[in-house]
Amino acid sequence: MEELAVILIVFTTLVLMPTAIFRGIKSLRESKSSSSEGSAMRRSDLQAMIDDAVIEATAPLAARIDELERELLMGDGRISPEAMAEAFDHDDDLQTATSRSRDLA
Repeated sequence: MEELAVILIVFTTLVLMPTAIFRGIKSLRESKSSSSEGSAMRRSDLQAMIDDAVIEATAPLAARIDELERELLMGDGRISPEAMAEAFDHDDDLQTATSRSRDLA
């Protein structure tokens, strides 16, 4: 279920971000054509609009990533072996790596 939520967030972000950028560019062109010659938008203004659109579009994805990281991290800042095994579906490889890291410690 969580994988579906992540996929939906990524898909939505990949659709909304370009849409917001293209709408900003379209509104810029419309305002530029309807306004007088002296009041053109500067490049820095356009860059600020794009930056705002990107931040707005990727905010849900960043929040979901933070939430998943909090779920995976144990209290001491390490990732729990159970969470890693569940995330990657490589139980045997993870147990081997975990036992090797214990031998090294």
